[in-house]
Amino acid sequence: MRERGASTVAVVVAAAAAGLLAAAFFTNWMVLDVHTTGPDAVNLKLPIPLPLIRTVAAFVPNDSLPPIDIPPEVKENRESILRALRELRDAPDATMVRVRSDDANVVIEKKGKSLIVSVKAPDATVHCQVPLDGIVEALEKWDWKTCNPQLALRVLAAAKHGPLVTVDSEDARVAIKMW
Repeated sequence: MRERGASTVAVVVAAAAAGLLAAAFFTNWMVLDVHTTGPDAVNLKLPIPLPLIRTVAAFVPNDSLPPIDIPPEVKENRESILRALRELRDAPDATMVRVRSDDANVVIEKKGKSLIVSVKAPDATVHCQVPLDGIVEALEKWDWKTCNPQLALRVLAAAKHGPLVTVDSEDARVAIKMW
């Protein structure tokens, strides 16, 4: 007669491993990529699963990050704001703002379904890509009373794979990417 306990344990372990691999594959990941120069140069790539960030944010005490109160007229204009963002999301690509000064050059443009903000200054270059789908989705679920970290996490959850923020300076390059 054959023992069943050993084969059952192996199947349970294999199923658990397969479940963890599937969860890792289908989870949104944020990758923090830091490169510094000089004698103590750092080269760090830190992949972080977005659900882990949400879990940690849920445990942050409410009084440590006081909520930002939103003026009541913003909530009164909720539908107009959402409609404008949907129109922007579906509009053709265009440069919306271009500012040149001695301190920096700033360009805000709409490309695809993203809002791109680029800043070129003498000491650094910043490039930020914000998914309009994420903004619309987050604002549709928002209470329109206070601003908190969960709102930003909803925007991130809708971000496509690729760079979100890149900061280049003489001594460091920091990038946050979705993967």
